[in-house]
Amino acid sequence: MTTLLNEPKSLAIKQVFLIAYLTGILWLRRNPISMVFSAISPFSLLFVLFVVSNGHYIAFAVTGSLVMALVGYGLALGQDISFYKTEYKVQDLFVAAPVSPLTYMTGLALSQLLFGFPALTVLAVLAALFGNSIASLPILISTIMLIWGSMSAMGFFFSFPHICYICEMPPR
Repeated sequence: MTTLLNEPKSLAIKQVFLIAYLTGILWLRRNPISMVFSAISPFSLLFVLFVVSNGHYIAFAVTGSLVMALVGYGLALGQDISFYKTEYKVQDLFVAAPVSPLTYMTGLALSQLLFGFPALTVLAVLAALFGNSIASLPILISTIMLIWGSMSAMGFFFSFPHICYICEMPPR
């Protein structure tokens, strides 16, 4: 069975970005308003926490909104996997294609990140502005990647019956 590590790096990276393009960018081009709806929850939390604390805890509010956004995008991945399998049958296309399961899952996780990219960018800039120093920027970026990765894994776990179908791809 091939994995992302056994494939030529350039081919695997191209496949990841192609899957992210097909399931993320094309959707956003057809439905750009969906990006607004995906950003409403974290910014509404930010607004409520700002109003309730009279602006005193804005750093905590930005951090909470950023975490809420990343958790939401990661967990929405499980819904997308189920939807792609049952409604669009796109998973059957990838199972028949020479794409490894890890490449397919990475592409889907990246496509979820594309949905929230504008909101995550604004929240990350706000978190950097309200942070203690510029030295905390690498920690912020690594924390964003860690939360996104773990919540994407959680989204895959919650769609477990569909993941089992992906993992049973025949070796190439």
